[in-house]
Amino acid sequence: MRKSNSDFRTAFVSETGSQLVNNDYFAFVELDDYACYVIASGITDFKESQGAKRAVENILLSFQEQPGMSKMALKRYLQDANDRLVASASREKLRASVVVVVTDYEKMRYASAGNARLRMYRQGRMKIQSKDQSLAQDLVDQGKSITTVAKSRERNNLYAYLGKRDDFTPFISPQLKLMDADIISLYTEGIWENVDEGELDDVFVDATNEPQESVDYVEELLLSRQPQDLRNYTMAAIFVNRVFSDPERARKRRRRIRLAIAAAVLFLMVGGFFFYRYHAHQTAVREMYAQERRMLAYCSAENFVRAQKECDDCVQKATRLEETAEAEKLEAYQQTIDAIVQGDDAFRDKDFETAYDRFQSAKELSRQSDMLGSDYIDHRIHQSGEHLSVDDLISLGDHALESGDLDKAEDYYFQARDKAEWQHYAEGKKRAIEALNKLYDAKAKQLGKQDEASKALMQAAISKGDSLLSAGDYKGAEAAYLEARRMAAQLGDKGGRDQSMSGLESLHKAQGEAEQAMQKKADDYANAFGAAAVIETNGDRAAGSGNYSEAVACYNSAYAKYTALREYGEANNVSDKLASAQANLQSQLETQATAKSYEDQARSLYGSHDYDNAKQAAEQAKAAYQQAGNSQKAAEMDTLLANITADTAIAAGLPQ
Repeated sequence: MRKSNSDFRTAFVSETGSQLVNNDYFAFVELDDYACYVIASGITDFKESQGAKRAVENILLSFQEQPGMSKMALKRYLQDANDRLVASASREKLRASVVVVVTDYEKMRYASAGNARLRMYRQGRMKIQSKDQSLAQDLVDQGKSITTVAKSRERNNLYAYLGKRDDFTPFISPQLKLMDADIISLYTEGIWENVDEGELDDVFVDATNEPQESVDYVEELLLSRQPQDLRNYTMAAIFVNRVFSDPERARKRRRRIRLAIAAAVLFLMVGGFFFYRYHAHQTAVREMYAQERRMLAYCSAENFVRAQKECDDCVQKATRLEETAEAEKLEAYQQTIDAIVQGDDAFRDKDFETAYDRFQSAKELSRQSDMLGSDYIDHRIHQSGEHLSVDDLISLGDHALESGDLDKAEDYYFQARDKAEWQHYAEGKKRAIEALNKLYDAKAKQLGKQDEASKALMQAAISKGDSLLSAGDYKGAEAAYLEARRMAAQLGDKGGRDQSMSGLESLHKAQGEAEQAMQKKADDYANAFGAAAVIETNGDRAAGSGNYSEAVACYNSAYAKYTALREYGEANNVSDKLASAQANLQSQLETQATAKSYEDQARSLYGSHDYDNAKQAAEQAKAAYQQAGNSQKAAEMDTLLANITADTAIAAGLPQ
């Protein structure tokens, strides 16, 4: 019934080329309700092979026993043929590339294994083409090869073909609707190695209703090239001049529309509720992860007070959202950050013993929290320990001074002073210098007389200190002033001591200003790095939500800040993100343009009452808008689809 009420015309050519035997094969069967077309190319190292012929015969036999066009049916046809080739008793392994087309004269489905090919044309344009299951095709798809498949040395390196013993995985297409004047072409390696796809397209653009003319013209193109080593070639063309129209389609469509509307209403009600809950949950989860990234950025910038607040909020959110694993990880971060903040507070209060204990606890906790802040903790442990050792040295010097061992006391005080200077421990350094002054006062009491030569040396030391201070040699200047102060103490020269102390005060003032400048530079760097990290995080959040324009702006700003700070590693990382965001933005814009084209086409077809094609174009526009993240335009397409559905029903005579 279907065959007699449709017009499918088939023509083919199959020749040996420059070979002795033709190992290609094409055949088809047209039944009342279904038709099956099979083309195959033998894979062999022998001059003659039965692989293609047996493959085609086995597929057509399975088709005639149980005609159908479901995915399971096509898979069964190919699997049966594959099993028979594998089990065949032959001196060679029977193998073949194959393409199978099955149709009910209204729709079609195809399957392929190997590098035999299919191309389908509609209204003068190529609509569908198969892909080779070969290494060459994969390399081209992955952008790893600029050589075309037809010219690649790996074009016959197949991973799917009939006759494969293990892991036989053919490609099976979705069901495709046929339209009047569609053209389906099937061809083997001998064609596509020598005639490019553009030339094939030109042949079928100008095709008449007779397929033999087009097939003959393709053969003329092939032979005009006069290839030296022409393989077997086979070309088949199936012209769908008229598809079958089901007389009961309107009644079936009305029933489907009623069922679809009822199902859609129920789905929207139930799905809307769950989608709202899911969307709200996912939004909260994304916000939590964004806040976690900000917390980690603050930790990287060593701003643990701000990180503590962000972490506390993250723990509460993770607990509320029942993200158990994330909550446990964040609680480990929280304990580490709390210990660091407590250590910093104790260090600031000069309680170095408590600070040391707190930082040791933070180090243990850091091992359970991805080594969070480990470098900072190690630095603070070392700093606290060094400050404690300065205090211990001063105490040892005090004990030596009390016992009358002035030289030993002086050695302890000098060690304390040098260590304090190295650690930028101003308070410890001040105490060490005060202890040295106390020591020199004690030595001055023991000396009892002054020496003019020593006074001259003392004045020379003071002058040397002044010169070194002017030159910026703070350490040398301090050594000279302390030496002058020591000699003044030995001589009991109050004026000389005042001069040396005045020089030391000038020195300390200059050092303080230098340290403030260094600290300001370090603070500015930390603030700039933290700002860059926050901007980068904002870019990540924008990219994650599909706002690639904002992401590009954020990444550009973060890149500039990292580059200004000479953080080239971070800048390179942001550069990669920027390139990805720019590519996604370009893709989004292209998808938006494609969607607009489909929308214009849908509205034009709708205006001309071509409801079927208008609906197809509107669905394509909706899918493209959804892909581009434009929910508003996607909703407009839903409205247009509803209008098309309603007008289709009106045209069919349904009550509204």
